[in-house]
Amino acid sequence: MPGALISALICSLAVGFVFESKIFQLFQFKREKIISGLKWLEFKLPDQFIWLALIGFLLSLLKIEIFMPVIIAETIKTIAINISIVSVVAFFLQGIAVFEYLTRFYRVGVFNKGLIYVLIIVWLAPAIGLIGLIDYWADFRKMVRKSLK
Repeated sequence: MPGALISALICSLAVGFVFESKIFQLFQFKREKIISGLKWLEFKLPDQFIWLALIGFLLSLLKIEIFMPVIIAETIKTIAINISIVSVVAFFLQGIAVFEYLTRFYRVGVFNKGLIYVLIIVWLAPAIGLIGLIDYWADFRKMVRKSLK
């Protein structure tokens, strides 16, 4: 349950970052510019998070009851599952940032982008999460910038 709650909070924070500028424009609010503003298209998880997520995935899949008492093993497995839930949501958001960056780079139209987002939400969410995980090693946005030069 804690993993689902934290994931919901992460998603609501991400939606707030994504639509912040549009809401300010829509309601004509005065917006303060800060130097360290977060650019959500450049969202990338830190190295420590990637390795924590991989350890969480590993511990949630292994049978560790063999090596320690059952109650400790169940506690570790519960913590690992909650880490995995939060990690999947974070990787999904990183994958969405990569996807949005690529659609803007290749100038995909509004209708096609909307259709692809419907496919992502309905069917391709695990693939986008996997793209977010692979982006740690592949760095898709950097590859696209290099191909521009």
